[in-house]
Amino acid sequence: MPFLLLDRLVQFFYNMDYDEVIPLGADVSVLQLHAGMFALADKYEILDLLSVAANKYSARCLTSWEPSEFLSSIPDVYDGTPPSISLYYRDAATAPPSMGIVRRNRAAPRQ
Repeated sequence: MPFLLLDRLVQFFYNMDYDEVIPLGADVSVLQLHAGMFALADKYEILDLLSVAANKYSARCLTSWEPSEFLSSIPDVYDGTPPSISLYYRDAATAPPSMGIVRRNRAAPRQ
């Protein structure tokens, strides 16, 4: 994953955004990519990237909810950055599951 993160970091420097497409054969999910980008932004103090990565993480959870992808990203969210800097990011990581449950319950009401 380090090469993938470096590639996305260069993209970010040129475009102020990075691509979410994961290459074939890569053993990483899109949410893990966002978590890794957030950790990289924290390490090198790239404030704009912190915001972009956190927003992309949250948006991915809300638009493409995959529980297994979400669960595999949690260690990256909690272990990749110190608690003091990643409070907002951790909040983003813990909010989507309840939102996903509410959305599913509204879409398929119980009878």
